[in-house]
Amino acid sequence: MVTSDLCESISGDLRHCTLQWLDLAQQTANSWFWQNSHPLLNRDIQAMQLKRPELSSQTIIVLTSLYLLVALNGVFVGRLLQATPDGGVGLLDVTMLAAVFVIHMLLLSVVAWPRVLKPAFVCLILIATAAAYFMQRFGAVMDRHAIASVFESDAREAGEWLNGGMMLWFLGFGVLPSALLIWVKVRYRPFLSEAGRRIGYATAAVVLLLAVAWPQSQSLSALLRNHAELRHFANPFSVLNSTRGYLKHEFALPEGPPAPYGRDARVVPGADQKPILLVLVIGESARSSSFSLAGYARDTNPELQTLPLLKYMDVESCGTNTATSLPCMFSGLGQDHYDAGKARRRENLLDLFMHAGYNVRWRDNNTGSKKIAARATETDLASATHPTWCPAGSCFDEILLENLDQDLPMPAKNTVLVLHMLGSHGPAYIERYPREFARFTPECDSPELSTCERESILNAYDNSILYSDHVLARTIAWLETKTAYQTAMFFASDHGESTGEHGFYLHGAPKFMAPDEQTRIPMLIWLSPDWQQAQGFDWQCAATAPGSKLNHDWFFHTALSLGRVQSSVYEPKLDLLKNCWNPTAMPSSQM
Repeated sequence: MVTSDLCESISGDLRHCTLQWLDLAQQTANSWFWQNSHPLLNRDIQAMQLKRPELSSQTIIVLTSLYLLVALNGVFVGRLLQATPDGGVGLLDVTMLAAVFVIHMLLLSVVAWPRVLKPAFVCLILIATAAAYFMQRFGAVMDRHAIASVFESDAREAGEWLNGGMMLWFLGFGVLPSALLIWVKVRYRPFLSEAGRRIGYATAAVVLLLAVAWPQSQSLSALLRNHAELRHFANPFSVLNSTRGYLKHEFALPEGPPAPYGRDARVVPGADQKPILLVLVIGESARSSSFSLAGYARDTNPELQTLPLLKYMDVESCGTNTATSLPCMFSGLGQDHYDAGKARRRENLLDLFMHAGYNVRWRDNNTGSKKIAARATETDLASATHPTWCPAGSCFDEILLENLDQDLPMPAKNTVLVLHMLGSHGPAYIERYPREFARFTPECDSPELSTCERESILNAYDNSILYSDHVLARTIAWLETKTAYQTAMFFASDHGESTGEHGFYLHGAPKFMAPDEQTRIPMLIWLSPDWQQAQGFDWQCAATAPGSKLNHDWFFHTALSLGRVQSSVYEPKLDLLKNCWNPTAMPSSQM
């Protein structure tokens, strides 16, 4: 049969045409091989030929559901066994696992149709494989904030996750099962028959599940109520649901100018006419428990220890990831009322400074300002080239101080500089500091933390804190040279970090279940003598920690206070310095 006849015989269907081409080529090759090979070899090879197995669509649904449950839900099963009271695999555990299996089947049944089944199933397997890797290796929780971190990561950050262990995991749990699924022939019945059987199987599965679960309804209800975190580990439901929530939230955000906020902001005149230079330093993944300033046994703050600082070492972060905490800190909404949509729709702390006439600059060595600096001047230094600070694709945080004088206006005027550090961002802690800061050894030298001893992980993390100490000390040293200004520095970390405590690594756990290592962060203030004198500031008063429990809400209002900015949105009760001012130089008429 000639090729034109071949294609015409299948009515121009390109897919079937291609398959016929392949079958014809195989038949031709086989015919030539069998005619020219030895009879014994011919017989042996024919016996070894693999035929593509053919399975019904319903069988594929059942097998894929079983694979997702058994191979890619190990963390969910482990959490479930810990949560149930019987101390082993009891009827309640079996019922929950059966429920997950049935939900898998129902989900897969929706997309198990010709031309859709294989692409959809492969996508689900690969998504579940990725989620299982991060849950298994790092204790990650797949909520909306974790998905936000994935979507908002840059290529440099994403590249740090790639390693041999991850590739092997994807090959074994994702690629090979997907290839097997693609290889298998799927047998479908006529549409109405297929739909009827699908509905029948699903109904039978649900009825059977209800029959088993109904007598345990009270126990199941109590389990899901008391262990709400289980829903974040059910794979791939948690990923799909969280992705839906993230996309719904993002697409709901309106375009256009933000709502006015704090438009009445102005600078309160001080006794000295020198302009203010305020540096806001945003740390990354720096937890209080690893600061020697907070009593940590290791000397991780040798340089800051020698400087006069106001230290607040037990501050609760707004979130456990940058995508949440950073906008929250600058929003003025407060962590109890924070909503990313509301924050995006209105002006923020930097806008207030600009309303008050400040020159505002944002210098970034991380993943950007999350649109906080959309109306200010933002400089991306994470992709800079520098022989000393950027040796291997990413930059050390001292790049933030390079040519910093260029961001100061001439003549001098009130200025806010924001330095967004890369800090202690994991998992590649060893890449966050130059080798001369490798004081604590041995270090974990791999982003695959599961291959390292916990001590080496902690050593690398502590070295990154040691380097951040140096960067902050250098920032203060630079400010001391700016004698044309009243200078001040305010440091706050965005969130903390886990290094294996309680089975958690990195950060990003939902706030309700996050360990203290991810939520307890430091805030530090340095004030120049000129600044203190101009404001009539009482250092001894400020050195006494406020009686209230501190959180990121205090960052917004203390920053306004440091900039002597008066506004109706300023809340004195959230100002770390509120009781220590000369009454004639207070930053708000409300005080």
